[in-house]
This record gives sequence, C-alpha cells and structure tokens, in this order.
Amino acid sequence: MTTVTETPAEPKTKTAAELTVGDWLNDDYFGTGPIRVAAPIFVNADWAHIVYLEPGDPEPGSATVDADQKFQLATAAEIERMENDKRRAEFVRELRDFAAWFEARPWLPVPQNPDFQHSVLTVTAEKIAEIRAVAERLGAEFQLGNRVGIRHRVGGVEYRIHGIVPEELWLDGDA
Repeated sequence: MTTVTETPAEPKTKTAAELTVGDWLNDDYFGTGPIRVAAPIFVNADWAHIVYLEPGDPEPGSATVDADQKFQLATAAEIERMENDKRRAEFVRELRDFAAWFEARPWLPVPQNPDFQHSVLTVTAEKIAEIRAVAERLGAEFQLGNRVGIRHRVGGVEYRIHGIVPEELWLDGDA
C-alpha cells in the first residue's frame, strides 16, 4: 500500500494593492493579530489605505501602507480556527452573562440536569477521531457504536458531544 503525502501549499501572498474585501491576513501587521479586509481599498501608485476588522471587534481599524507591501493570506484552516476562537469567546461571554442573570434571580429554580451539548450533524471517520481525541484530553469515556459520544462533568454541569454514526462506520455487532 502506497501512502501519498500531500505537500502543504506555500502561503499565498498579495500586495496591498491586490487585496480585496474579505481577504484574511495572517500576519500581525498592525499589532492586532489576524485581520479581515473589510472595505474597499484606496490605492494610488505609492500607497494603499486598508480598512480592516479584527475577530471579535465590531469597530474597524485602518492603516496606510506602501502599495507594494506584501501580506500573507490566512489559509482555510487558519480562518476556521480564527472563526472558532471568535465563537468560543462569544460563548464564554454569554455564559458569564447568563451566570450573572441567573445569580440576580434567586427565585428561579435550579435546573436538575444542567448540561451543554454539542451535536455533530455529519459524523465521519475524521469526526469520530476528533471526538476520541477530545475524550482522551478530558479523561472522559469514549462511546462508539451506532452513536458516538462523550460525557464530562464539571461540578454539577455536564458537557456532552454526540452524534449518530452512519451504518457504514458501525463496529461489528452494533445495532
């Protein structure tokens, strides 16, 4: 059996004059971390004015740079990681907001089974491997059959990941 190893593509670069709205820049050019080009770029022969957004910040920033300055674009995996980091930060903020809201209402009943669940809508062999890796990192029991999942308790709160496994990925004897 021959294993084919795919060589990662070189990171793409563009000059400031070539940037377009929606491009993600990987490098920390403006001291802000990765940014996304947010508005049309004004360019003349010598300079380009870039309006950009930082993940999680609704206020745009801007900078004027040499028109021929090169910028490294983020890869699809880096963009996915940045967007996940943004969703995670928003989720944590919302949890804190909920905790403050709940604490301010002592007359509300305490839920008997507070839990958070992440449903995997499309279970693939890759997703099963990712869930297994999460279970190992948490020290949680990994369950695989016609369903895949883990459960992990933190105090009185349970975190669950689960999904329905397609029949072609079932282990022998699963039903």
